[in-house]
Amino acid sequence: MSLVENALNEFLKSSEAGVFALIGDWGVGKTHIWNQIIEEKKDSLTRPKYSYVSLFGLTSIIDVKREIFLNAVDKKKIGQNPDLDTLSGNFTPKLKKLGGVLQSVPLLKRMLPSEESLMFFALKDLVICLDDLERAGKGLDVKDVLGLASSLKEQKNSKVVILLNRAQQINDDYEKYKEKVVDFEFEYKPRPDQIFDIVFDNSFQFYAYAKQKSESLGIRNIRVLKRCKSLIDSIFTDLSVYSDALVEDVISSLILYSHCNFSHHADNSIPSCTFISEYKASDVFSLYYKMDGEASTSPEQLQRKKWIKYFEAYGYGETDEKDSVLLEGVVCGFIDKEKLHPLLASRDLEFRQTALAGDIKKAWEIFRGSFDDNADAFIAALYESSKSNIKHIGFADLNSAVKRLRQLDRSDYADEIIGLFVESRATENDTSQIEEAFDSVSDEIDPKIRDIWSQQLKRKASVNFTDAAVRLLNGQYAEEHIVAVVNGSVSDYVDFLKASHGGYRMVDKVRTLEKYKHYSGSNKQYSRIFDKLVDALKLIAEESKINKMRVDSFNILPKVL
Repeated sequence: MSLVENALNEFLKSSEAGVFALIGDWGVGKTHIWNQIIEEKKDSLTRPKYSYVSLFGLTSIIDVKREIFLNAVDKKKIGQNPDLDTLSGNFTPKLKKLGGVLQSVPLLKRMLPSEESLMFFALKDLVICLDDLERAGKGLDVKDVLGLASSLKEQKNSKVVILLNRAQQINDDYEKYKEKVVDFEFEYKPRPDQIFDIVFDNSFQFYAYAKQKSESLGIRNIRVLKRCKSLIDSIFTDLSVYSDALVEDVISSLILYSHCNFSHHADNSIPSCTFISEYKASDVFSLYYKMDGEASTSPEQLQRKKWIKYFEAYGYGETDEKDSVLLEGVVCGFIDKEKLHPLLASRDLEFRQTALAGDIKKAWEIFRGSFDDNADAFIAALYESSKSNIKHIGFADLNSAVKRLRQLDRSDYADEIIGLFVESRATENDTSQIEEAFDSVSDEIDPKIRDIWSQQLKRKASVNFTDAAVRLLNGQYAEEHIVAVVNGSVSDYVDFLKASHGGYRMVDKVRTLEKYKHYSGSNKQYSRIFDKLVDALKLIAEESKINKMRVDSFNILPKVL
């Protein structure tokens, strides 16, 4: 049990009335720890009722008294929100009777105190929590709240817990008046790891990594971490298809951005989100050189250097396109998944290729590093590195691994990774690249690799070009049909455009094929459909003047044919 828990437990179990001040920085979890303790100890409280009141926005003591009355609940119902049932329980028989008298004798009502004061007058023997003292509205002074706490202790036999942040304007008045009111004072300073454990469950897959990144920034604010966790949760299921390295990169960025977004305004040593949005790796040079004619000792440049060192200490390289989407999500509270995932897919490939290079390098270090009799270790490392990175291994690395495995009498391993490799490329679209890849390998291609790929090529070529093109006209975009059209010859395109197909007009065919002009990334090969369409239209335009006029009407070809 922590010191703060011990202190509050001792205060609550005592039969004496009193005032306990729990002080701590903004967001460290004062309300959280108090709610946890009051719920755990509700059955053993020495007072029958409990009332929680946030002073946020309240502007007078009358407001506070009213809220104490309205929020008072039986101690057995601590943890439940006040409702009409709990409110009706606060009207004692005497108070109900007095209310009836006041309604029947208006003159008497005008002579007596306000209804709020009468309601408050009926309360006694409570545990009361007054939260958010530093956020009280204008008109509600610290000395007034402390005076009320003293009255509750002395006249209402109640226990009062005040939760406050040591904001400067609060601190001065609090220090001035606390001596006559506060019986116990505790400054709550939880460690960053304790704050993290309040928000993140240790069952979270990346718990250890996220905790290390949070602790490295010294985050001691529950609200920051809750906001960060909410954003992680909103996209975490979608991240399962990516490498752990990329997921960690996303988590690292979200933790940093959340911290900067919520803490920069209070601590200028923490970089601003504007600086993050503009940060590039080249900015590191500003640590040592003047930039844009700006003196290296200017306040702006010195601040810039501090922020760059802050990023370096955290391990943050630069803000790429993916990071810009994440940063925007932190600022507005919502991550645009449609923007994010294409960028993640591209970045993930880089992460996996880097991991592959490292794994393969480690395997070959066993081979090249000594004359030890360690064939088994080399085989295991080569097999595992190839297998675990099969979706991203290149032809040269595959062929080299297969060659060595066969030489070391492990053809079973070699055949297995060939099968996995071909299976991982089963949906490869750009079949024309396969032979080019073979030609780039300096070693002799393993016969089984070439044989299986030949079978793959035959299977992909089995889809008829014309049938596939008609399916595209019908809005059917199965991958094998697109691939068949990609691999068609220019003469196939000419024949397709000139032939009759189910009532489709020539213009329908041209516009359908024209849609593939701007494909990029992993589907860049689809743009070859447009390239072949252009070549086919050139040939058709040369056939007659009227066909040239028809082709020109599409504005697809250069003006000079």
